[in-house]
Amino acid sequence: MKHLLLILTFILISCGQEVGDPSVTYLQAQTTENLDVLFKSMSDFTMEVHYEVGAEPYAGSTSNGNKVWGLTESNVKAIFEGRGQSVNYHIPKELNEMHQFADQAKSTWTTSELLNLEKSLRQQKHGGSNGNFFIVFVNGHFKYSDGEVNKDIIGVSLTGTTVIAIFKDVISQYSAEPGVAKFMEQATIIHEFGHAIGLVNNGVALTSSHQDSQKGAHCSNSDCVLYWANEGRSDMVSFIRKFILSGKTVMFDQACLDDVKAY
Repeated sequence: MKHLLLILTFILISCGQEVGDPSVTYLQAQTTENLDVLFKSMSDFTMEVHYEVGAEPYAGSTSNGNKVWGLTESNVKAIFEGRGQSVNYHIPKELNEMHQFADQAKSTWTTSELLNLEKSLRQQKHGGSNGNFFIVFVNGHFKYSDGEVNKDIIGVSLTGTTVIAIFKDVISQYSAEPGVAKFMEQATIIHEFGHAIGLVNNGVALTSSHQDSQKGAHCSNSDCVLYWANEGRSDMVSFIRKFILSGKTVMFDQACLDDVKAY
């Protein structure tokens, strides 16, 4: 597919930097091709979740009986139902609905390595009536193209694709606070999903002034999951603690929802 030819050119990562091969032209936004599938031709939405041994996602229920992955589902539905789309959702809630793969014995992951992993594991394609997101949980940390390793990056979204990677080693540092860790993991998926569907001028145009232009495709509202600082580890923890107290389920602010509604 065309988008597979584009994925090596650009990566938008959780610290807000753009990383790639300087010899190629970077993609500056999600592709119209991918967005048209999501917002025009899609009738089935699937999150295909894979995890490395030792990097198992949090699943099952929270202490109040709600499904952990119900948070991601609520935010996905808020996007498409807000547009009036009729969509069948396939988002796994239990670990046995996800796909385990062998320990890769890696402490770091580059962009190309993540893309090769996706190529070897992905079962469904994104296109036509099927909006497919490939979510992969790995051990280790993200490694830049110049060799630098960033141990604070929680997740990455590969612009031009529907691939999201979550680095479990970062989340595991908060395992003593399971409530925070579970919500951090879900919030990271939702944040990267927001980038992947083109929010905050990343393919979906703005309908109001809420982009922090100094921070790329990020919202200026600190209460929105797409606020730039919510990509960092410590700021994400603060956001999560405030979010838990709020009792809300949707992490996108109204400005982001209005943008996608108008696409």
